[in-house]
Amino acid sequence: MFNFLGRLIKRTIQIVAGLCILFVGIVFFYNPADTSTVSKTSTTIEKKVEETKVVEKPKPVVLTVEQKMKKHEGTLAYACTQAVKASATYPSKVDPNWGADVKSWKDWSGTNNHRFLITRKGEMMNGFGNMIPYVAVCKVDWNHVTNKSTLIEFYLNDQILIAQ
Repeated sequence: MFNFLGRLIKRTIQIVAGLCILFVGIVFFYNPADTSTVSKTSTTIEKKVEETKVVEKPKPVVLTVEQKMKKHEGTLAYACTQAVKASATYPSKVDPNWGADVKSWKDWSGTNNHRFLITRKGEMMNGFGNMIPYVAVCKVDWNHVTNKSTLIEFYLNDQILIAQ
């Protein structure tokens, strides 16, 4: 029992000593001028941030025809992949490779139509359960004024499936 009381008194003295050292450190390093400097600095920073928010105005971005074509390539490549899935026996087992080979011709017919030739490669499952490679070629016309696209031809493994 005396051993327990001895440890209790020893721990209590250690805790009180630690708190006294902490209190002396806070009193010693505390400077009231520091807090006012910090608040003035933060106030000026907030004013600068508010001023810059008022000054900044977003300008409308006008894309060129080439930028619109580059932006639209991914959408057309995705549409080509969807055409492959629509013609596959097992659409959930179509595994296209990353990326696509996209060639484009700007205003080829003089009617704001742009022609894209998209080649996608990958694998799909056949009726026997084997994964076989495929090559899909989509020929698409896209009008940048109306933002409408038309699938002209669709080849899957050198067999034409859609032609206009």
